[in-house]
Order: sequence, then C-alpha cells, then structure tokens
Amino acid sequence: MVSKLWHQQTTEGYAHHSYKGLHESTLSGRPLCIVLRSTDFTKFLAHIKSRKRVRVFATPRRSNDSSEPSIFSIQALKFDAGAKQKLRLEAFSSKDDPATTFLQANPTAVRVTGNDIVQNIKTLTRECKLYHKNCPRYFIPPLPSRVIDIGPEVSSKSKLHISMPGQEADYCCLSYIWGGPQEILTTTLNLEAHQIVIPSFPYTIQDAISVVRSLGFRYLWVDALYIIQNDENNKAKEINQMGQYYKNATITISACKTSSVNDGFLEDRPIRHACYLPMYLPTGNGNIWLRKDLDEMHRPPWDKDRLDTRGLAFQKTVLLPRLLRYGATELIWKCHTENFKPVWPTYPFF
Repeated sequence: MVSKLWHQQTTEGYAHHSYKGLHESTLSGRPLCIVLRSTDFTKFLAHIKSRKRVRVFATPRRSNDSSEPSIFSIQALKFDAGAKQKLRLEAFSSKDDPATTFLQANPTAVRVTGNDIVQNIKTLTRECKLYHKNCPRYFIPPLPSRVIDIGPEVSSKSKLHISMPGQEADYCCLSYIWGGPQEILTTTLNLEAHQIVIPSFPYTIQDAISVVRSLGFRYLWVDALYIIQNDENNKAKEINQMGQYYKNATITISACKTSSVNDGFLEDRPIRHACYLPMYLPTGNGNIWLRKDLDEMHRPPWDKDRLDTRGLAFQKTVLLPRLLRYGATELIWKCHTENFKPVWPTYPFF
C-alpha cells in the first residue's frame, strides 16, 4: 500500500527529477536544488546518478511531554537512495505560519540588532573589563587625535572632535573596506567645517554610529576622517599611531560583510543552506523551511568574509582587546578570553 502511494503523483505534489535535472534546476536558481547541491553529500549525489528514484521520508519530532514521537509533527526529510546513501534536511516553519501545527517554529533570519542584543553586548563588555584574566587590563584610554563625536543625545549632530592633549575617554574603532574613492574625507579645506558638523555619512559609517550610540559610547574613530588626507606629514604621523589606536579602543566594530563603505551591515542575516517551499495543509497552505542537517555541518569558527581576506585586518584582530564582528551570517564577539562567541545564540540556524 505504501509503495503504491509512493509511486503516485498528485496534482498538488512535486515532480521527481534525475541528477541531471537537479543540476539544471540548481543553475536556474531553484532554491531546494541549491540546498541539495550545497550539502556535503557528494557520494550521495554521485550515487543517485544511476538510480531511477530516491525515496523521501518525513521523520516525526518527539513531543515535549512524551518520549513517543508524534505522527503529526515533522522533524526532518530524509532522502534515501539505497546502499546506505542518505541525505537529511531539517524541517521547520516560521512563527506565524499555519505550518507550525506540524513543524517546529524557528526564526527564519539571524538578527544583529535589537535591545536584547545590545544588552548582551554590554554584558560581554562588562564581564571582559572586570573578570577576564586573559584579556588586557581595562583602562580609560587616551583619545586618538581626531574622532567622530556623535554627541550625548540621539538627536545630536555628529562632528569631528579634535582631542585635547591627555584627554581620555572610551571610544570605538571602525574596521571596514573603503571600496574605492571616499566621498567623505578630512582635508585641510574642510577641517574646520567638520568640527561643526559632518553633513552626511556613507552607510557603513552610519551603521557604526548607530552601534556606538546604542552601546552608550560617544566617540568613534574612522581612518578616513581622522587623517588629514592632503597633508603628507599628518598622514605619516597618524598612520604610525593606528596600531595603538586599535589596541586602546574599548571595542572595535568590524563591518566584515561589506564590500565598500556604501554598504550597511545591520540588516538581518538569512539562514545559510536553507530554503522554503509551499506546504499543503488541511486548513490551507503554509511554508516548510528546509536546511542542511546540523550534524552534517562542519562549521568553522566563522565564515570568511571580504574583510577577513586582508592581512591588515588579521593584524588588527590580534591587537584588539574586544571585537564585534558583523559577518555575513551572524554577529560575533571576540576578546582574548571568549574566542568568536555568537552575541545571540544562533544554534537553531546552523
């Protein structure tokens, strides 16, 4: 009976394709095929080239109050090509989707902003300052010669601050990719005007200012603005100080996912190796999300982004007492004690 049902294909079902069809669908951008091809099941994919069919099973999830699985709650889809060649995809749905009657509800994106995340960063910073024996001893650092003063209020206008000799205050550094000529630079022509107000910022710096303000800091160091770009003597002097500025910063914000200063970095991150498909339900239609099985993923400490490929960025990382790394997949905290720790738990996504 089951085998007969397995061979049937309803008008609401999905067509079954060959390996060649899978490859062609991947090239055309079909989401499930891309997920299947992105998995580490090369043996499985090679095996099904010679198979006429692959069995697909839905495995039930165990309920919270019982050790017995529920036939009405799906945990994963299993693809079985025989000869011990199997592929498994985790199944879930979004919070408000009708499919949550049958699937576990998970967020479908990774957030890097929000009050809860800000509080976690503040907690990590405080613990690092007070308790981490392997981290550099915290002190209120001397300010770099020039920093962006974002002001004490949300409505404050940002301006260039010329530090007084011996002036001390917490500050953040921004590590980012210029991505070409910069529209906003400090020169001898606009130095005085920038001390009144800097009229506009590209998106990377705008987002960095938002992070600094949310964490309760006032000063942000950005290389394009602290160096007087058309003064060679000042440029040589300040470049020699850059290492010390990074080393003294209370926190460095690394915009790893950006390719230029015109890119923002505070948007939600999509889940890796996942896609969603329509799910036909007794009460209507919903969506089922599928992603690579957690057990099959060999996740590195972090996924390399554009900024990670630069030698100077690596040198900065070694110097930094505390790093907030805004990568393509998640927000990571790093200090000399906590090595690449997700600011917000992201295990449901990976």
